[in-house]
Amino acid sequence: MKPRAGKSTSTGTRPVSEGNRENSAAGRWLVGGAVVSTLVLLVAYVAFEPTADELPAAEAADRQPVAPPVPEPSRTAGHESSIALPTEPREIQTEAEQQQLLADVERALEKFPDDATVFYIAGLTYAELLQTDKAITMFGRSLEIDSSRPEVLAQYSDVLLQVGQQQEAVSVLQQAVDGGVETVAILTALGDAYSQLGEVEQAAEILGRAVERFPDQPAAWLRLAQAQVQLGRFEKAEKNARTVIALGQDDRAAYLVLSTALIRLGRREEALKIRGQMPKIEPQVVPDDEKYQRSFRGFASNTYSMLASAYSAHNSLSQAEQWLLRSIELEPASAKSLISLADLYRKEGRFKDSIQVHKRLIEIQPTNLLNYTNLASLAVSVGDVPLAESSLRQAVKADQTGNADLQLARFLIGVGNLDDAAAHAQIAVERLETVDAYLVWISTLRAQGNMALAFDALLKAREIAPDDPRLMNLQL
Repeated sequence: MKPRAGKSTSTGTRPVSEGNRENSAAGRWLVGGAVVSTLVLLVAYVAFEPTADELPAAEAADRQPVAPPVPEPSRTAGHESSIALPTEPREIQTEAEQQQLLADVERALEKFPDDATVFYIAGLTYAELLQTDKAITMFGRSLEIDSSRPEVLAQYSDVLLQVGQQQEAVSVLQQAVDGGVETVAILTALGDAYSQLGEVEQAAEILGRAVERFPDQPAAWLRLAQAQVQLGRFEKAEKNARTVIALGQDDRAAYLVLSTALIRLGRREEALKIRGQMPKIEPQVVPDDEKYQRSFRGFASNTYSMLASAYSAHNSLSQAEQWLLRSIELEPASAKSLISLADLYRKEGRFKDSIQVHKRLIEIQPTNLLNYTNLASLAVSVGDVPLAESSLRQAVKADQTGNADLQLARFLIGVGNLDDAAAHAQIAVERLETVDAYLVWISTLRAQGNMALAFDALLKAREIAPDDPRLMNLQL
């Protein structure tokens, strides 16, 4: 396949943006078979579900299709983990990967014909392959099943605008806004649609609402500045274009609208200077280009991660695991897929496997405190207290906010190391100055028999939170 640009219904790809994750669960620890008290709750395992945000994609290469093998998951509950996580992405043949991904998505459609998320994933995939007619059908079907999802509305309208169906895009987006769905993506897309219909005044009104509601989003400011240039409001356009650049949107469109506004204001020399600062046009990406390969890997990896979430929601955990492993094969440093895999193993009781994944997460996210505390929680679940302590001590080195010291202090109380617990609890108090930190410190001091210092700590804690019932009811 040859890469193609512009509007089309044939196979090709184009880049999209990357996206994050959401809290789902927490639990208490057991140490030596005894439940730790609420006051000295050790570490909560926090699992995350990834969002459906898509990663960059790319265009097709002219190769023969070869379906990559799906790795067979290992079942190791109760034993040492035998899963092997790759550290380097496997080699790919781009067109083969595209065809395999599309086949896997279409199988998901057959398996879950009433799942709005699966139709959304299919829409994204068809859109990235520039099969826009099918993408429109998939997004439309997703909205028929669940009309409340703003990410589907935004993608649906984007494809409609690409194929010149501005009125249809306005209808979809206006219905969402009238129903109270006002994300920055929805509002900016609606502004674009009105602009393309020539209703620039209406576009400016919508985009003005977008920047008012989302002042930290450069895309909204840029669209507003562009509409204001069309309306001849050059002073406002200049101001808003400068806001775009100040927010870090260092692209040609921002500089272009700024220089245009300056020229129309009669400030030609200043405009020429701005034109000279415009970022250079990126060279066209070709199929064998390294940047293209990276973007395609990202898109495919993220799509498999999304498929895994869909299968998991239907309790098809074995297939969900395979899709996550496929995602990680393509992008070994994908925190999103690794987190989902670790959570899946934990839910299945495969703690050793989950521990293995968390060790990898620490390698790729060494400053993320949750990776250390989740590893510690899992270690305690399998009775590996030394690993739990080692993980929390690593966290203290990586995190200087005091939160890691607080977690370690709670753990050390549970295993009876009161002197070390008191030292870390004191550091947590000094850095955090929170009631939780004070409560752990007070508990440690009481356990040591240091009642005078515990009482002094209680008085200081009541100064910062005089109405906290935990402090009001605490008697020494």
